[in-house]
Parts: sequence; C-alpha cells; structure tokens
Amino acid sequence: MPQPASGIDDHPPDLVAGRVRSVPAVHRREGCVKARPGGRGGTGPRRRPAARDRALRAGGRGGGDRRGAVGGVRAGGRVLGWLAYGGLWGRAAAGGGAEDCLALDSSARALAWAADSAARNGLADRCRFEKADVFTHLERLGQRERFDVVVLDPPALAHSRAHLPKARSAYRKLNELALRLVKPGGRLIPCSCSYHLSREDFREIIARAAGRARREAVILQWRGQACDHPVHPSMPETEYLKCVVLKVW
Repeated sequence: MPQPASGIDDHPPDLVAGRVRSVPAVHRREGCVKARPGGRGGTGPRRRPAARDRALRAGGRGGGDRRGAVGGVRAGGRVLGWLAYGGLWGRAAAGGGAEDCLALDSSARALAWAADSAARNGLADRCRFEKADVFTHLERLGQRERFDVVVLDPPALAHSRAHLPKARSAYRKLNELALRLVKPGGRLIPCSCSYHLSREDFREIIARAAGRARREAVILQWRGQACDHPVHPSMPETEYLKCVVLKVW
C-alpha cells in the first residue's frame, strides 16, 4: 500500500470498502462509469465491510494536521492521548520526537489496530496502549503521573441539542482531569466533533475546567478539520470539528 505524503500509514488492515454503489444521477452528471465492484455479480474482489465499532467511527478527526498540533513536544517528552482510535495522535507525537506515548481507549479493537499501526510505522518502542475507562483512569493517573502533552479526542458527546447539558458536564470533567495531568509549561489539546456544541461553549467549558483544576491556561491556537472535511458555505453543520491547543501552567 503506498504511503501518504506525511510518511505515516493511517490505514487499518481491515478498514476497506465493502462495495462501491453507483448513483445514476451523480454518475451521469459527472461522466463516471457505472460500476459495482465488490458487489454480487461484480468483477472486483469481495472485501470485509468497514469497521463499525463506535470508537473507530468516531475518533481520529479532531485537529486535522496532528503533527502541527503536537509539534511543541520536546524530544524525549511524554504524551497521553484519548481516544486512541488508530493511535494517530500518538504516532504523530512519536514521529516528532516524543519518547513515551500512552494511548487510552475503551475499545480493544481500536487498541489492537493502533498497536499494529505503530509497529508497521516503526514506532512500537515509543507507543503504549491501554484499555481503560477514561474518567476512572485519568483520575488514577493524576495521582502519580504528568505529561508534556495531553490530547482529548472523544466521539461526539452531543448528538442533539437535548444532549447539550450532559455533554457540557462531560467535556468539563474530561478537561478538568486532563489539566491536572499536564506538566507546567506543557500542552493540552482538547477536541470536539459535536456540532451542537458551539466554539464559544467549548471555550467556556475549558475556562471553567481550568478554574476547577486550579491551572492557568492560554489558547495558543484554534484548529479545525483538515481539507478532507471541507466546509460548505451554505451548510454550517459541516463546520463541526473543534480543536484547541492550550499552554498550561
């Protein structure tokens, strides 16, 4: 499989399309050849359907260019990431010089994928993966460990406006726990893919979390989705990814 321009192989071994279905109107407009590779009676090989695990579906999109977001980690630094997804954040940090990258996830499947991907990219010696309930584990880690960079990239916690009160509380708790884990001068990178949670809501949640954790933080950068998640000017719903790079004391 050819390597992407970044030099990091982000493709899981089993995340492949099950079938490609043609849409006649679209194909006629675009001048495409009508085909159904992989379907019944088609000429393409039958492949396993794309993974449907919620953790695999939801993670790995926040912040777009992860190398840029974690670029401040010094050589030999420590990085903690949740959600592990395919280990994308950890691999970006390890590729940038981090010595110890710990990824947490509640999905054993996601962790197996992440470990395999780290090994295939030659980063297995610097990446660790642990299955854990994030709230419990972050609280436990806070009693004994500190990291140069902590990344929070959870699935959407607010699928509708009705979910916002609980989502705000969950985001605030996550950020409070994560802030306690950051070394003075380190970075926290919280992400959200909940469209119904506005950028201003997210900023306010982070401010409250910093106050409760008794940490000072400044926003170094707001980031959003990469070019593979384009924003349509007539569809504000397409601008749903939010990522903040914070410096913490």
